[in-house]
Amino acid sequence: GAIYDELVKAGIEVEIGPQDGKFLQKKIDEGLADQPSWIGRKTTINHLRPAIVKAVEAHPELSPALVALKCDMNGLGGLKGIRAQAGLTLMAGDHVLAQDVGEVQFTEYGLSGIPAMQVSGRLSRLRKGETCTALVDLFPQWQPEALFRYLKTRQKADPRGTLETLLLGTVHKRLAAAVLKSAGLPLSWESRSLTGGEMHRLAELLKAWPFPVTGTQGWEFAQVAGGGIPLKELDLSTMESNLVPGLYLAGEIVDVIGDCGGFNLHWAWCSGMRAGQTAAKEAVR
Repeated sequence: GAIYDELVKAGIEVEIGPQDGKFLQKKIDEGLADQPSWIGRKTTINHLRPAIVKAVEAHPELSPALVALKCDMNGLGGLKGIRAQAGLTLMAGDHVLAQDVGEVQFTEYGLSGIPAMQVSGRLSRLRKGETCTALVDLFPQWQPEALFRYLKTRQKADPRGTLETLLLGTVHKRLAAAVLKSAGLPLSWESRSLTGGEMHRLAELLKAWPFPVTGTQGWEFAQVAGGGIPLKELDLSTMESNLVPGLYLAGEIVDVIGDCGGFNLHWAWCSGMRAGQTAAKEAVR
């Protein structure tokens, strides 16, 4: 890209490598790192091969980001195709990793849509063996207590109505059935049979419906890569490595994940131009 063009203009010989392999799988025998096919052509400078290895080998491998989440659907695969305006929170234990609000799409394998893609990049921050859960908030504009009072009002208005009727018109019919199933509450129960505790439990699930995350849809469906060289290891005015003088880094090898909407392309172009221009100027001094 931009780095390649600037280096060629400066008369620096650049080698173009193959387009296969998994990103940053170290090949010490060649002194290089591979890239997945969708990232595009690979540019390496022969005399910097050892420096590239030195710069990347201390950091974890990259992971797919801006990609759908695979979850343990626990028999809820029938939700495939349903979309809902909802909040999505990625949790690691009691720690919030990321949050977003928008149109969540339920699939047979997990959760998709912009919110799922936005939070997916945080999976690269998980420690080895650490697990996480995606919490879906079907009422993102409501506080938990306000939702509980609303459900109690509906219960009083139609005490002999079923639990299915209790949620009728509030969320998609299949989502309502799935939430009730997760709460262990039969659709056919009369709403008046719910205790205060059961109603609280239902309100809590509607606000924080847990889906254990098992992974992502992988590189084939990812828009960008998560992980890489930390920004603190770069001089951002030149994109030169603070650890390896003469090594300039840009794009997805750097630990930067932008939101959906073109921000990652913007980062790739701007960082590539800055790194390429600086490297070219240094080369002709």
